[in-house]
Amino acid sequence: MHQGLCGFQPVIHTLLDEMVLELLDKETLNKEEISEIFKKVRAVTPRPAWTGSPTRIPSEQPPVDVPERVVEVIEPKKPTRRKKATSDDK
Repeated sequence: MHQGLCGFQPVIHTLLDEMVLELLDKETLNKEEISEIFKKVRAVTPRPAWTGSPTRIPSEQPPVDVPERVVEVIEPKKPTRRKKATSDDK
């Protein structure tokens, strides 16, 4: 598998370098500008999912649905006034 990816590295590196230069110039790229950079990428023939085992069948089950994160807002405590101690020595 590693050998198959080695041929892509120079192409990907060149495209990413081009994107970096654009981002340094503009700071933000829109969808069309990104598409323009990556239009040079050619499609490879689709391969089946790699499972690491010839007997393992890829699951059709989707990933775990992550619940929305609830952030508890903690308000700072208001300072409280203390009463002065009264002196019993009058």
